[in-house]
Amino acid sequence: MTALESLKTRLKNYKVKYTYDPLFSYEENRGSFVIQRLNMQVGYYAEEAMPEWDLDPESKHLGSGKMTDWENSTCVFELKRNPKANNGSSKKSDVPKLAKDANLKGKTPIYAYWEDRKKNDYMAHGVRHLHGSALFEFLGVENYYEQYQVFLNDIYNIKCMIKEELAKKFDENFNPLTTLLYEEIDCRSAKVTDFEVKLTNIQCVRDFIETWHYSSNVNGLRISHVFGLYYNEDLIGAMIYGPLGMANTWKKYGESENDVVELRRLCCIDNTPKCTESYFIGKTLRWLKKNSEYKVVVSYADAHYNHTGIIYKATNFEYLGLTSKGRVIDFEGKLYHDKCIRTYNVLKNESILSPVFKNVVRKLKPFAKKVKEALKDGRAKYVDTPGKHIYVFKLKKVKK
Repeated sequence: MTALESLKTRLKNYKVKYTYDPLFSYEENRGSFVIQRLNMQVGYYAEEAMPEWDLDPESKHLGSGKMTDWENSTCVFELKRNPKANNGSSKKSDVPKLAKDANLKGKTPIYAYWEDRKKNDYMAHGVRHLHGSALFEFLGVENYYEQYQVFLNDIYNIKCMIKEELAKKFDENFNPLTTLLYEEIDCRSAKVTDFEVKLTNIQCVRDFIETWHYSSNVNGLRISHVFGLYYNEDLIGAMIYGPLGMANTWKKYGESENDVVELRRLCCIDNTPKCTESYFIGKTLRWLKKNSEYKVVVSYADAHYNHTGIIYKATNFEYLGLTSKGRVIDFEGKLYHDKCIRTYNVLKNESILSPVFKNVVRKLKPFAKKVKEALKDGRAKYVDTPGKHIYVFKLKKVKK
């Protein structure tokens, strides 16, 4: 059986053992699952594929670990992916053990990195170290440098295949956590008073919002309060309140920034009775009025998606007209506010707003950096949008 055939068999029979972490989104859980197992499977493949490149397998058996042929080989290999993937403590224990085991059995110990573009060949601690193409040169492969590049290209294709297969395995085992779960819930025959509104957190509703909200994302949102709508303990709706997305916009509606909050996200599953959204909004507005210092709630109906704000009219919001035209970023099939590329992590001090903090260090958040790079290479683009419909609900009297 070839290394490729062996790999395909392993992936076909692979049993998923993974504890889903609700703190992270579905995509993040799947990414964690794939990354943890991809490198391991690539390592197994490399161990089996290396002997296929060996022109003289009887004298240089390239097995490592359980695959080492202690009887027939003259050289014994410890195969590692690359120096970065080989932590210091592991190497400190592996090298002496390899030297000791090999010397006891009269073999030549070789410590090899099979994925390293820097060619290197040296002796250290009684063990020969081979990096990258030096390994193929040692094996006596003709045109070893070019053939090593072929090997690396093969490894890349193998990684892509493993990634795809592991992702499929994950989706097969965790379908209940995706859209299918919510589509099975049907509460159209229920009364809205049968529903329960609970204060919750973004981790509990992130997947739901990414599934059911038209924007499909919560990236970059500043969040104050998160509410969930439940029916028999099943999540059927989610709502997020937070500071206004546009700086200084609060001045139009309140005396201070703390007076104003924006309804940032609202969504429910399809199979709900009429007035579900207005019931949900009404419950949260009463909660805010009783438990917060907010005086005004602002929300927007996105004309880009042909939304006019019917739900806000039904809950007695006041209509104030349209905002000016804007633009968003189209990235990977989703639309993001253009300020998403200007979100930072503050590494020193607590604020990036005050000039008195001279030691503030700002670092672009990973997602902001990702979108910014996508704009540069054409994977993302700006899209002009019409103005949004503005709606306001007054929780308390405002002097303005």
